[in-house]
Amino acid sequence: PPLPASGSASLHLRPAMAAETTMH
Repeated sequence: PPLPASGSASLHLRPAMAAETTMH
């Protein structure tokens, strides 16, 4: 399912964090 607005904002605010999570 699509991520909520808050989740999308989090990715935009901390793209590096999201990338790290994907890498791990």
